[in-house]
This record gives sequence, C-alpha cells and structure tokens, in this order.
Amino acid sequence: QLLKGKDKIAINIAVHEGPVFHLGDVQYIGDQVQGDSAQAKKIRQMIGLQKGQVYSRQKVMDAQQKVEDFYKDQGYAISQVQIIPQAKSTTDPTTVNLKVQVMRGHRVYIRHISFAGNQKTQDIVLRKQVEQMEGSVYSQKDINESLRNLRMLPFFSNVSVSVRPVPGKPNQIDLVYSVKEVSVARFGIQ
Repeated sequence: QLLKGKDKIAINIAVHEGPVFHLGDVQYIGDQVQGDSAQAKKIRQMIGLQKGQVYSRQKVMDAQQKVEDFYKDQGYAISQVQIIPQAKSTTDPTTVNLKVQVMRGHRVYIRHISFAGNQKTQDIVLRKQVEQMEGSVYSQKDINESLRNLRMLPFFSNVSVSVRPVPGKPNQIDLVYSVKEVSVARFGIQ
C-alpha cells in the first residue's frame, strides 16, 4: 500500500505459525540410557526431554550436545547422540514422539601432541599452554582450554586443532595444533 506522501510503501506480511507441538513418548535406546543405573538416570536427566513439554528443536539440539560433551570429557571422543523425531501420532497430530539413541563408543587416549606452523616459537612455550596431556584420556574440555590458552598468546593470529587417528590403534589419537605466527614488534622508550 502506498503511504500518504506517496514516496514510501508499506508491506504487510501475514504469518500463521500453526499449532503448538508437544512431546509425546520419549524412547531411549542404548545401554547407557536404559535401566535404573546411576549413569542411565544421569544421562536421562541431562537430556531433560519429557512427555508433555512444548517441542523445541533448540532444546533437542542442546540436549544432544550436552550429552556428547559429557562423554567427550570422559574420553569417549567419538560418542554419538541422536535424537530423532518420530512420525506424529494419528490420534493427536500435534504430538511429536522422540527416539533417543546414545552410543558412547570406546575410550580414547592421546598418543602424541604436535604443533604445526611454529618456526620462531619454541615447542616448550606451546606445550606449557596445553591442558590435554599425552598418554591421558581424551577430554574435549581440556582441548578447548588449550586452544583458548594458545589463542591468548601474542605470537599467533590463528590457532586450530585437528584430531588424527593412529593407524591400527582404534583407542588412540594424535592431536595437531596448527598455529600461524605473527611478527611481534619490539620497541623501547628512553
């Protein structure tokens, strides 16, 4: 529609959100979430999705990430959590059933940590910033903290980490921190 001064146009867009969906049955699959063990109860509580709640894709993704991070901090580097919405119920079309499958995988250890791209900075300077240790259980939290520590050093413009499987050793990986060095200017005042 043309506005009063005839130099502007107003556009109205009608949006219909549709019905609100609620969670129906939440089915857990996998040894880690079935039964009455303390571990299974903890994981189900961490997921926190219960029948009757308003369905939120963001809550589903957050729950999935929370459980994966929990396992990655305990050494299960290749854990997988899948939360799959199931077909709506024929009796109530606004109900979404969920299937939660947790596969923690096997525990992984760090065999070797190396650095790529450091020509000027000594290896020992970088190793002092790394929380994750060689020979220890994989911990995503320690790897993230190591990245943060390395990024805070004034010597680098870019820091990243990659995980490399060790051939023939499914429970071991190598970490490679890639750094891009920058020139650090020095000056003095007299």
